[in-house]
Amino acid sequence: GYGGKPIPPLALFTGLRSTAACLPSRLHLPFLNCGRSPMADTPAAPPLPLFYKKIRALDRAQDANLKAHQVPNFRFSATSNAIPLVTDEFPYAAGDYPIVFAPGPVPVPVAVVGLELDKNLMIDRTTNLWLNRSYIPAYVRRFPFILVEDPESKQLVLCFEENVPQLSEKGELPLFADGEPADFTKRTLDFCMALRQQGEVTEAFVRALQEKQLLQPGDVAVTLADGRKISMDGFLTIDRQRFMALPSGVVADWHRREWLDLIHAHFQSALRWQKLAEIASVA
Repeated sequence: GYGGKPIPPLALFTGLRSTAACLPSRLHLPFLNCGRSPMADTPAAPPLPLFYKKIRALDRAQDANLKAHQVPNFRFSATSNAIPLVTDEFPYAAGDYPIVFAPGPVPVPVAVVGLELDKNLMIDRTTNLWLNRSYIPAYVRRFPFILVEDPESKQLVLCFEENVPQLSEKGELPLFADGEPADFTKRTLDFCMALRQQGEVTEAFVRALQEKQLLQPGDVAVTLADGRKISMDGFLTIDRQRFMALPSGVVADWHRREWLDLIHAHFQSALRWQKLAEIASVA
């Protein structure tokens, strides 16, 4: 089970600058690049968030017989080498992945899950399951559902990605029972609502880092078992020296907000670059 709260819906992702020695393609991480809040879903603002291509609102008549499958299928995330996170996930994700910040108007925390362009090292290509019992980011576990604000009514609507293997009439978990949302659908709605709430908390944390000018360009170099060297840059990390020089009043305030734990989890996660290199060596 997941002990924290899930992560926020995000908008447009593109690539970061990166280089790879002895590899033919450039490496990329996704990052948020939009003019609105990075934690907001807007159906009128193309393109759709990462992983989503064609969504529509869940309808009790049209989807009366639709069911979710119990066995997960994470193939949809196989070509993304970084996954968005919220602050509640930092302690969990830091044990398995490097946590960095993807540049944008408001930088977005991401878990790095791959070293090559369009390759998630954590996906088993045979079973479509997540590898090594590692932490699965909530953004991934939310799919194919997403919460969208209706531009006219301003109400939040539960939507889903159409034509995906996670949903069919042959699934085990009904979305509706006697014309009303089933327990699975209610839990999904709660999950997506918590997403939005955690998005606000995460944005406040990142804005505070920006205000104190703690985010700096980062880079890393790892060596695979066969001797190939991979270098990546174009992401942001927290400047340790500037962090240590913060005024005591700020430190006390951030302690009360539990932000110090997040920063230390970010620092500790830097040890996970070598773990990715080890996985990449045998992938």
